[in-house]
Amino acid sequence: MAMSGRALQWLRAARQGCLVALTCLAVTPATAQRAARTAVPGIKADERPAHPPLPQGVPTTPENILLPTPNEVKLGWEGMAAVEKEYTLIREGPAAERLARVAAPVAAAVNDPRLTAEYHHIYNVPKPNDRSLRVPFQ
Repeated sequence: MAMSGRALQWLRAARQGCLVALTCLAVTPATAQRAARTAVPGIKADERPAHPPLPQGVPTTPENILLPTPNEVKLGWEGMAAVEKEYTLIREGPAAERLARVAAPVAAAVNDPRLTAEYHHIYNVPKPNDRSLRVPFQ
């Protein structure tokens, strides 16, 4: 089954942990207001300890091309902080269960080895001059 480049880009973003869009499915401003009255209190963004230091990256190879670069991890942290300032994160209850139901098939799809193989084929990655370093997901 051939996938469009746009579909591959979206699935790669999901694979890199960019599930903010899925979080917003469960946490709209209206659901956040309702949940704020009933949610179990969690750790607020400003109370959370600083992020751990990023490990030293490793050179890009075909096996780790889908791992993030240190800059992508930092962008993810910034995006997470922005979402936490705007919305109440729901960790339990019906909205969290809905998110888990929506995210499960997406996670299964992005972990399909055929998707990775097709991505490598279409985008011919890694590029010979790719000097970026890759780090594990945080």
